[in-house]
Amino acid sequence: MELTEGRTMIGARKRERTCQEANMFGIMKPGTGGLEPMECGQAATLIVDNGDRHPYWMCPMCADHNVKNRGAIAWVPQVYSQEHRETLDKILELAVRYGNIDGAHHKMWVIDQVVRLAAGKDYDEAVADPDRDWDTGIAP
Repeated sequence: MELTEGRTMIGARKRERTCQEANMFGIMKPGTGGLEPMECGQAATLIVDNGDRHPYWMCPMCADHNVKNRGAIAWVPQVYSQEHRETLDKILELAVRYGNIDGAHHKMWVIDQVVRLAAGKDYDEAVADPDRDWDTGIAP
């Protein structure tokens, strides 16, 4: 199965999931009048986007089928360390809490804070640009 070129879902957390793809045996869910197929139910390890309404969690066999026969894209969820997860949570909280405050100078402050959290000790190097000064904005 060639899924190594797939995209990565940021922040996906590891937990037990089951395949949401319709089973390949044509078994239908009870009480649906034979219109809704039963889900595969195997352990899901990949997220597959086949252009439908939303991506689905799938087992390797169903993901392989969708990639080969339906032109789907498989994402490999990446599990981050607790420290990395906490940094992402702080960035999200900061953006949601302050990102909608009026004023370009306040929005620039939010961007600067996000860059500080994301870059960590490499902040000065990340914002260094010989052609322009980095604007740290004004805290709301």
